[in-house]
Amino acid sequence: MLSPALTSTLSSRTNFIPADTRTGYVMNWHFTVQRDLGKGFVMDVAYVGNRANKLVVLSDYNEARFNNAGENATINARRPITGFGQIQIAAPIGFSNYNALQAKLERRFTNGLLFLNTFVWSKALDNASGHLETSGGDDSRISWTQRGSYKGVSGYNQPFNNTFTVVWELPYGKGKRFGSSAPYVLDALLGGWNVSQTTTANSGLPVNLIYSPVARLQVGTVGNIRANVIGDPVLAESARPIRELYLNRDTVQEVANNTAVVGNPYGNVGRNTVQAPGYFSTDLGVHKRFALTERFKLEFRGEFFNLFNRTNLLAPDSNRSSASFGLISGTFPPRQAQFALKLLF
Repeated sequence: MLSPALTSTLSSRTNFIPADTRTGYVMNWHFTVQRDLGKGFVMDVAYVGNRANKLVVLSDYNEARFNNAGENATINARRPITGFGQIQIAAPIGFSNYNALQAKLERRFTNGLLFLNTFVWSKALDNASGHLETSGGDDSRISWTQRGSYKGVSGYNQPFNNTFTVVWELPYGKGKRFGSSAPYVLDALLGGWNVSQTTTANSGLPVNLIYSPVARLQVGTVGNIRANVIGDPVLAESARPIRELYLNRDTVQEVANNTAVVGNPYGNVGRNTVQAPGYFSTDLGVHKRFALTERFKLEFRGEFFNLFNRTNLLAPDSNRSSASFGLISGTFPPRQAQFALKLLF
């Protein structure tokens, strides 16, 4: 049991769910045209959309007012509901919206060969990220008093996505175009090979430009505050002393703490306005099945991820108050290879 004598609503979080909370809902729609192009080729072109309303978003219902000019009151002293600290409200004020052009060109598996290319041009909008989607400086909690300013591209928005896949069953060995009558040893070595490759190219994920306000400018204890931008926040490649320095410290600024004016911490930049570097990678697979006897077969698999060992950069540090602001400190995995043998009987 919780003892009231040992707790304080000023130092602990109070949770609040409005009694009139409505149930969220999602609407989906799509329109697709498919055409047979002949010689095994088929093309699909589709418009896909969805809209979600009344999604639950977390916020501080007891968010503090701004400090007045010449004032330097604490956060709790400025909260509208006295005697309470943070009151976390779960309010149905969230939305999401997705629209996409999706295209697919496929050569169906014929004569041992398959081609498949999928392309998506899309835009995803919302006013808050999910709890597991807060990369790049985005946040799942929003300001209660400024909630109308959070509409922006979603934390997972990637405008362009393209995936190209080829599967090729080499035409050599028993039952194939070449080598159908090859000796057993030659067929065992050269026959039955399958090669596949998948090349993926994606736009980079969004980056939210934030900063850590000083105590006078703070209005709560949760949530990210966006910074000021006075120019292009992304450094031109020719101006980067190192490749990993992605954002411009001169054009992204913290909101100044001017005690002569009202302490409004909110900067002028919108949510998720910068895009991280894109992603490009090719994976390769090599497979072969050996017939040891009529009953036993041995399957070999070799798989290479990021075959050309391309360096794909992650998002930069987007907190202007950080000493590492603008720097990219991580990458997607380098080339990896794995091999496997499986005995089938």
